[in-house]
Amino acid sequence: MKFGLHSVNLHTCSYPDAAARVGRAAEAAGFESLWVADHVVLPDPPVPGRPMAPDHAAARPDRRR
Repeated sequence: MKFGLHSVNLHTCSYPDAAARVGRAAEAAGFESLWVADHVVLPDPPVPGRPMAPDHAAARPDRRR
């Protein structure tokens, strides 16, 4: 069985040297592949109530006043 590692590509992990270190560490640990997410289009500013929005928990219907 082969395993892949899903890594993040945000903030400091998006820098090329950090991404290369993650890749080398994954390879050394025996992972077959390294995956990252890619969002071609995201709303700017984030849409309230959507998971990518910072206030998504506050926008849930069961949390509204």
